[in-house]
Amino acid sequence: MSDYQFIKAVGKKLGFPIQTICTAQLLLTKFYRRHFDNVSFSKMEVSITCLFVACKAEETIKKLRDIILAVYVVVHPTEDYLSVKEHELEQIRRRVILCESALLEVLHFYFEFPHPHKYLIKFSKCLQVDKELASRAWKIVSDCFQTNLPLQFPPHTVAAGALYLASKMADQPLVRAQEQHVVDRRPWFVKLGSRLEDIDRFSNYMIDFYIANSKKSSSSMIKQVSAH
Repeated sequence: MSDYQFIKAVGKKLGFPIQTICTAQLLLTKFYRRHFDNVSFSKMEVSITCLFVACKAEETIKKLRDIILAVYVVVHPTEDYLSVKEHELEQIRRRVILCESALLEVLHFYFEFPHPHKYLIKFSKCLQVDKELASRAWKIVSDCFQTNLPLQFPPHTVAAGALYLASKMADQPLVRAQEQHVVDRRPWFVKLGSRLEDIDRFSNYMIDFYIANSKKSSSSMIKQVSAH
């Protein structure tokens, strides 16, 4: 399980919405871009810290203790979390507080993280895509937070790229044939505020991501990418 997948598993265990989980994954990327050779904190400590900061930034507050216990459940699914000793919890808590200071320094105390998910909802309505294609695009948007793409592209381009890739996977045109080139007298990608070359780059990067993970997963998304 990668660090990104670990954050997702713990986030789901805590009942966090996808935006909080994605923010935590984004924080992980930001942290390791600055501290790529950091040996001061373990991967688990960094992941807990990212979840802790993300839940505060997205106003889905959880106590640090609850996050640590959720981590224990994910790491030790067959054991009773009530068996965790208080001194062990306190030791992890202190390490996370130290790691949080390092992360806040990376962020320069800036806590606004625009999410592509809201753009995806807006664009799906704008282009009148069906629910199945929109759901496929939603998964692509969420998956891209396991990469550094959210730092390379603005959120509206991520959303547009996810819709574009989803339509390619489904062998389904993104807009109806009679509207293929013009929507409201503008190309569809212009209407979404993006450049076609950026959308295509995002799409290709995500295809590479899915192919690279194809040997580690049997998910339907991987199979769909491999078929194209």
